[in-house]
Amino acid sequence: MTLKRFIKYSLVVICLVFPLIWLYMDSELGMSRKAHEVDMLLLNVIQVDTELTERVLRTRSQLTLHYDDISSSQKRLHNLLVKFPMSIINNSTALKEQLSVITELSLETQNSLDKFKSINSQVSQRQRYIKYLAEEIERTSSATTAVINEVNHIVIEVFNARIFGYQISESDVKNYNERLLNLAKNDDQETQLLVEKFLIHFKELSLLANKETVIVSNILEHQLRNQSLKIRQELLASHYKELINSKDIQRYLTIYTGFLLILILFFVLNRRHLKRYASKHKQHSERDDLTQLYNRRVFLKKLESIIHSQSGALLFIDLDGFKIVNDQLGHNVGDETLQMVASKLKNVIELNKSNHVTADVFRLGGDEFVLLIEVQDQTDSKRLLTEFARSAVKECAFNLTSPNETYSISVSVGVAQFPECGKDIAELLNCADKAMYESKQRGRSCYTFYNEIEQ
Repeated sequence: MTLKRFIKYSLVVICLVFPLIWLYMDSELGMSRKAHEVDMLLLNVIQVDTELTERVLRTRSQLTLHYDDISSSQKRLHNLLVKFPMSIINNSTALKEQLSVITELSLETQNSLDKFKSINSQVSQRQRYIKYLAEEIERTSSATTAVINEVNHIVIEVFNARIFGYQISESDVKNYNERLLNLAKNDDQETQLLVEKFLIHFKELSLLANKETVIVSNILEHQLRNQSLKIRQELLASHYKELINSKDIQRYLTIYTGFLLILILFFVLNRRHLKRYASKHKQHSERDDLTQLYNRRVFLKKLESIIHSQSGALLFIDLDGFKIVNDQLGHNVGDETLQMVASKLKNVIELNKSNHVTADVFRLGGDEFVLLIEVQDQTDSKRLLTEFARSAVKECAFNLTSPNETYSISVSVGVAQFPECGKDIAELLNCADKAMYESKQRGRSCYTFYNEIEQ
């Protein structure tokens, strides 16, 4: 929640709640002074817990660093703990035990926050350092594109793990290590040393990031807030019994219900805002900003989920003549061309929609697109895939006219079927890429099946 929105809601709650509190405290059957003090302390604990959760999430996501704000909230929580013993003295034994639990949970929360700040700082420093190493590898003259891409993929994976709160397993770290060392084995010694240094720091970073995820998960369990809500409910139940014997029960119940509804509304609005923010952030991480198609990350995740259990194909699509358009007519026209191609590929899916196939279109980057097709009817798969490829070539062939010249846009399509071309993602992409380049060698604006290429 932004500061402006927080102040706005706080002012509304204060303006509505204070008159109700005054009427409530002024009544004959109002809550006793100590009970009310405990109730307000619990409300403050709930508010501080919610505030800490938001600041921890924003800090972990690296949107903004809130160490000072977290420390400020910790100080507020500590001050509340100091007040609790004074309230416990004049209350019941059962309430003393429950408030003691609050004190213990508050201390656990303080320890978790101290650990979070410490490990978050280490993780952030490590993450910046492996990004620096990735840039150093990219600047070396001997580093291959595959090595650079794999290093950048690892950097992005670490960032995503922290953003979405999942752990990087030891097996994933091992796989990245083996794959990157294998890719860099033919590079010069300087590159190999940088890669080894990068992998050492990546392993340490993954361990620290996993610890950070566990700590954040413990904080997000909201044990302190849940226990506070439980005690407040019991206090309200006790107060309700007192109001049963009063002739003014209806009036006081209405006042206190209004008070609770306002608090509930405040927390609901805050929660809705956080959910909208999380949904928007997720959409930005999955969609290509220019074409609004799903991006490479979603494509690889989808392909990994079906490649071992389903049959289908990749239609690897590369634009013909796009570089000339981009250079001669400018990037704005180039962007519009990519948007047109994205729209035409969506139309290809609509034109070939049937009960036997499921298709999605993705933008991998630059002028590269891919159609991921799942085929249920194996007996007719070749015909269905041919129709998709033919439609893609036909739909994406058009002209761009400028005052001085006309430019032709077309696509070259490479088709790689799975599991025929393999069940490994890298191998399948390589087959589709080879088939696409075969289409370019055949004169462009055509499609080629990988299994039809003379090996």
